[in-house]
Amino acid sequence: FAQNGGKIVQSGDLIVTTAGAAAHGVYAGGATAQVNLLGTTDVVTKGDTAHALYVQEGGTLELAGQIKADTYGAQSSGIYASGNGTISTTEPSMIFVTTKADKAHGISANGGTIALTGTAEVKTSGDGANGISADGAGSSIQLENVMITTEGTEAHGLAVNDGGKISFDGAASITMTEKNNAYALHAYTSGSTITGQGQIDIDGSIYAGDGGKIEVAAADNSRLIGDIIAASAGSTDFSFGTGSLFTGSTMVDGVGAENRL
Repeated sequence: FAQNGGKIVQSGDLIVTTAGAAAHGVYAGGATAQVNLLGTTDVVTKGDTAHALYVQEGGTLELAGQIKADTYGAQSSGIYASGNGTISTTEPSMIFVTTKADKAHGISANGGTIALTGTAEVKTSGDGANGISADGAGSSIQLENVMITTEGTEAHGLAVNDGGKISFDGAASITMTEKNNAYALHAYTSGSTITGQGQIDIDGSIYAGDGGKIEVAAADNSRLIGDIIAASAGSTDFSFGTGSLFTGSTMVDGVGAENRL
């Protein structure tokens, strides 16, 4: 727990478990507050609104090695950056995030920045629990390889809203177990964008609405099982490499909506 200029450097293995409401696992808050986790990290929180790895108000969290973040409470994200906070990896890492409750996003930015190299595997179980979510202007998440599974209703794989931005550059595997208003890629409102390139394996539909934009350059032998939907000035642009499979339909609804294949 570092705040207001404090700094923590953990070079060895770290295990953290908390049980109370708002009892965050690892926290950096306030300008120049910094936490560096350089070894194997395993964080579990059990209370509501208790994030496993959390930065806000300009705090910085740097990660390396293998990171495991599990949460059991409602609205408890595995990795969360808000208020100009920054979370990044200093080397390609293996990141495992699991959340069990409603509205508990796996990796989330709200006014903060997250940049992760290596591979991120995210699983969420609750309703409204997005795998990876960027909400609001100034919210940015940059990824390389991603593997996402969501199980709840209205639990999207990658979700951007109100100007949030997500990008990936690598392999992307996204599975929507429950497809009731849950989309593999979901971009909503003007300025919200999802961009990606690499081999994709997606089981779930795509939605861009109210000015949201999705652009994906899928590499050879990619797969998309689901519909591509653009509504109310939303736009999608998908290109597929040789040997790729797309099984679904494309739909547009409303003035300015556009799908490109």
